[in-house]
This record gives sequence, structure tokens and C-alpha cells, in this order.
Amino acid sequence: MIKPGGHVAIADLEKEDGSFHSANPSGVEHSGFERNAVGSDFSKAGFKNIRFTNAYNVKREGREYPIFLMTGEK
Repeated sequence: MIKPGGHVAIADLEKEDGSFHSANPSGVEHSGFERNAVGSDFSKAGFKNIRFTNAYNVKREGREYPIFLMTGEK
């Protein structure tokens, strides 16, 4: 749905061991995403100039969970 020349920005949790959410989370379908997989999917969908940065680290129960920011251009 993004026209040529349009941009996308997505932020989400990096792939983790499932400890970010409670032991029995309702509605949680994943434990974060792997950057390579996300980048590959967007590349296959026609995006270019795909870049990842560390956007933030969520601190929870003595651990840090990285949040990535991915940007790309159609």
C-alpha cells in the first residue's frame, strides 16, 4: 500500500527467550523479531535502503530488552 518513494518505520522487540511477557500472556503471538528475517521480508516486498538501529532498551526485572527501529523506502 506504500507508493514508490514512500517510507516505512517499524519499531518492535528484538527476538528474545519469552521472558519479556508474563508466564501466561494473553494475545501475545511472538517473542520479538529477528532483524535479518524482518529485513529479508521487506526486501522481498520491494523495499530498499533498509536500515536497523537500536531505538530503546526496556528495563524489566533486572534485564534489558532491546527495541529496534527499522526504516525502509519503497
